[in-house]
Amino acid sequence: LPVEGADAYLGRGLVYQNPFIIWFNHAGEKAYAGPRFDVQDDAIVVGGGLASIDVAKALMLETTRAKLRERGIDESILELEARGIPKALERHGLRFEDLGLRGCTIFYRRRPEDMPLVSMPEGADEKTRAKIEKTRANMLEKATSKFLFKVRALRAPHSLLIENDRVAGMRFAVTRMEGAKLVQTDELEEVRGSQVISSIGSIPEPIAGVPMKGELY
Repeated sequence: LPVEGADAYLGRGLVYQNPFIIWFNHAGEKAYAGPRFDVQDDAIVVGGGLASIDVAKALMLETTRAKLRERGIDESILELEARGIPKALERHGLRFEDLGLRGCTIFYRRRPEDMPLVSMPEGADEKTRAKIEKTRANMLEKATSKFLFKVRALRAPHSLLIENDRVAGMRFAVTRMEGAKLVQTDELEEVRGSQVISSIGSIPEPIAGVPMKGELY
């Protein structure tokens, strides 16, 4: 997370995507011995790629399933993911609004159509660019309608909000696109959230005996 001093708050409201997704995929296995996470409603996901959508999906599936269990309904993660949250709830005569959840939000520094959900060929002409941008926007719309997370575009991470020595949210710099160029303005938006999950990218951790050049082994 490109925010000064962020790593000091790992485990105190700040989470990184890789250990979170590993936990989500393997927590039900008897042999799993890795870190465990307390999934919170109203989480802030900082990112904008396919991994950030996976993080948002996991948050929405876990929080929805927990609310269903409170009602005595045991819905499997696989069923929820396959059907999508609205259709799964409909089977039980429920709407998402009935659960009292606010849901998580992905904050992305560029526009939705800029999300790298489909790769853009190098040197693509205007027609190709427009087609791929439309495909990206459609993919995002399908994901948000199926899993009910939100997306806040044109927001770049600026600093963490800290209260009682824990993360309580984040300040974002408002950005704008000038053609293909991203411009960061002086305007800040303060967003409160139960936890911040950084889903910007993966950097390998140093391993004793393995030489590194920059961020590469």
